[in-house]
Amino acid sequence: MPAKHSIDTEIQLLVTTWEGDAIDTDFSDVLIAYQKEIQENPEYADYNEIADFREITSIKITPKGLMNIGKIAAKTDLIKGDCRLALIVNQGLAFNLARIYATYRSLNKSSKKEVRIFNNMDCATKWATETPSSPISPST
Repeated sequence: MPAKHSIDTEIQLLVTTWEGDAIDTDFSDVLIAYQKEIQENPEYADYNEIADFREITSIKITPKGLMNIGKIAAKTDLIKGDCRLALIVNQGLAFNLARIYATYRSLNKSSKKEVRIFNNMDCATKWATETPSSPISPST
């Protein structure tokens, strides 16, 4: 499963485009390499991320594999802090798997990332690069 990474330092965004077959073990291997090469770099600690899965041609991922990928991914949350991850998928199976992944990810105690699912790059980029609004304080 080839993955292409790009780093936009101007808007502080890491973008990964995945293509080919999505297989549990390949996915885990690519994710671990990505963490070591990019995510663990202190220069990118506050960067949000986009993972674009629209070019995946087949999916062979089990629920156990998704849970493992979520655990691996959450490890860098200890380093990075509160960030956003936009998943871009086509409808159907990929969308359902993205929802399951987001759930596994949110259940991990060390996960600090806000994950949302999109079907196009423009919406994902807008969300990933906007400044989160401040919580509204209760009036006194």
